[in-house]
Amino acid sequence: MKKKILFGSLLFLCLCAGCSGEKVEKQSGEQKKAPNDRQAQLWEYEFPKEYVKQTGNTSFETEIVVDNQSGKNIFFQGSATLQKINPEILKEEIFKETSQAAEEHTINSTNYIGEEEELKIWQTPSGETLYYSSVNTSYTSPLFMHINQAFTLPETAAEDAGYSTTEEFEGFTRDHAYQKLAEILEKSGIHLPKEYICYTLPAALMAEREYVEDMEGNEDVSGKKKDWDSGDDTYYFVFQSRYCGLPSYHPFAYQITKDSLENSPVQAAVARDGLAYLS
Repeated sequence: MKKKILFGSLLFLCLCAGCSGEKVEKQSGEQKKAPNDRQAQLWEYEFPKEYVKQTGNTSFETEIVVDNQSGKNIFFQGSATLQKINPEILKEEIFKETSQAAEEHTINSTNYIGEEEELKIWQTPSGETLYYSSVNTSYTSPLFMHINQAFTLPETAAEDAGYSTTEEFEGFTRDHAYQKLAEILEKSGIHLPKEYICYTLPAALMAEREYVEDMEGNEDVSGKKKDWDSGDDTYYFVFQSRYCGLPSYHPFAYQITKDSLENSPVQAAVARDGLAYLS
């Protein structure tokens, strides 16, 4: 049985991934710039003449008809390739300024799609820790534990986090922090998105706001950082990557039930003294 179907809708081919083992890199037919949601750049696209689907004893055939106006004005073909982190280079970049040797551990684990794989962990005696798997990468420093106890990421960008998104530190600009982070990731095989929201976290303000609880839920003053200084001044970045104007998420996106900042594909904390957090 044949039917004619008139297509008059926009065709997107998007591939999304998250700072994980793999990320999305924009590409198109002949190394042209991928279109955004407002300025779609068109490519030559050869539409198939028919669609045939066989399921068991049932077959479905339909002729595909696209009018000239639709074919010229609203259809375009996109493509994407995956960016993959080089863990050895990332390890060298993160630990190159420390005098302590990072000890390597390997753990057999199961990833989010049920595949068995190796999780690699590098850790220094002071507690700097880098985790790497094929679907996720993260780094935490001893400083980040205290940042996490003084700063709570709001659910949306519109909410007040209690920290400025416009102020900058003297002698340490937001762009400087971005470039430091971008350099690490570029060398490791990842292009850092340019779309982000950034919170300015002064060390003096974090010292006032840090709050630690013990196992019983009572305040634990002993767990607070006692030596905050200007080297701990931090910019906290939340990045969003897009492909053809559509937002992309990390590999665990199918588990995410809401669009919130914590579910953005890349987050990082860059202190005046260096990288404090990456995920």
